[in-house]
Amino acid sequence: MKQTELRNSFTTQYTTRDINYGELTRKYVSHAKQCIASNLDNSIHITLPQYLINAMSDQTKAQVNQVLLYNVGTLFSQEFTAAKYITTDINNKYDTELNSYHACDIAILLIAAEFGISTSEVLTMLTLTLEMIKLVKYRFMFNMDMNNISVHSFIEHVKYLSFRIIRNQKDRSSVEDWIPTFKKKYRIAYESACEISEFIKNKYAFALSDTELLFLSVHIHTLIYGEVY
Repeated sequence: MKQTELRNSFTTQYTTRDINYGELTRKYVSHAKQCIASNLDNSIHITLPQYLINAMSDQTKAQVNQVLLYNVGTLFSQEFTAAKYITTDINNKYDTELNSYHACDIAILLIAAEFGISTSEVLTMLTLTLEMIKLVKYRFMFNMDMNNISVHSFIEHVKYLSFRIIRNQKDRSSVEDWIPTFKKKYRIAYESACEISEFIKNKYAFALSDTELLFLSVHIHTLIYGEVY
């Protein structure tokens, strides 16, 4: 069965209370792809309509978690923006009261489909991302201003590094020739990266490769000193 046919078979079954959740899902997935500028796997055509059915019929109450809401909204702003569009559109169409916490839940579903992981892995990825940010933040006391291109670049790198860690995907490329020079010239950033590497190894049993270590150092150096490579 082709992917389009498989997707349609997922969504056409979700019609209840005179609402075609399949059609809504196709509309919202299309909008989300534009916001995120990324493909979403077919899991979203199952998870999103199921969530909407439960939320709109009061079977599912969004749990009030201010910390999670803040972290998802900050670190995954594009996904959260797409999710807020969904809740706003549904509220306008069906006089419902979906709120920011529902949008946070939906954003997590979008992230899961974006990275091809489970929602529990999304939460692990979020935790690991925050842990690495804190290690650097408390060492250098930087302001996490997402409008700062260096901060944004660092956090994006750490997010994708977190994804590779939880999926146990190691970078196999070699940068051995760069390591001695970089360790000497950018010692402070490299030491910070080594601290993160040791933390990851101890808590997640994942050893960063020399390549990951070097590029993490590059982002830390750029973050702290504003130098672009």
